[in-house]
Amino acid sequence: MGTTRYSEAQKEKILKTASKLFIDKGYKGTTTREIADVARINKGLLHYYYNRKEDIVSDIYKAFVEGLIGFVENRYGHELKGLDFFALLNMLFFKVATSERQYIEILLDVLSNTKLTKYKIDRSMECCLDVLLENGEQEKRSQLLIAITISVGAESQLMLAIEDGSVDMTYRELAITVLHVCLVMMEIDEAETEAIIGRALQKADTIDARAILDYIGQRCAWAGLPQAM
Repeated sequence: MGTTRYSEAQKEKILKTASKLFIDKGYKGTTTREIADVARINKGLLHYYYNRKEDIVSDIYKAFVEGLIGFVENRYGHELKGLDFFALLNMLFFKVATSERQYIEILLDVLSNTKLTKYKIDRSMECCLDVLLENGEQEKRSQLLIAITISVGAESQLMLAIEDGSVDMTYRELAITVLHVCLVMMEIDEAETEAIIGRALQKADTIDARAILDYIGQRCAWAGLPQAM
């Protein structure tokens, strides 16, 4: 039991330190050596828990998505199921991820890195599949994998295009577009797709990004992330 608690404490220290450094210096500008030094641990110990910097980002992203799921369940679990739950998750993800410039920079770093993009797809699939399976959407398993893979690809290209000025689109419009692509790829007809997006937007527009970050911060043992991710 003591060993388990020690391991959890070390991982939390690494995640908290890494998330703050990613904010201050960017993902690309932060090394594992620097994470170990700031966390005041041996670099070998860091690599015992995380072989690569990408693995740290993967755990940060997973914790963020799981916290987001918890927020939606806490507020709307009694009324939202299946694709409506999934759609709101997607809208809120973009609302939080683009609410501050430093969050956008981290997301851009993830989406411009092939390995990190693969991690994002895998983690998104893992978390979203749980939501759909819990709500009677088992038949959408294979469709979801294809949909998330394609929509994350669209997300990457559009974010980069927005940033370089070649596409005139707000991040709210980006969120709607990516969700639309995802639902269409899941073979949801156009009328239902528009209805699902409309319901998600209606709820998302009433939620402040800070409320989500505060919720995650209260439940995340290494609460450095929600304050500056």
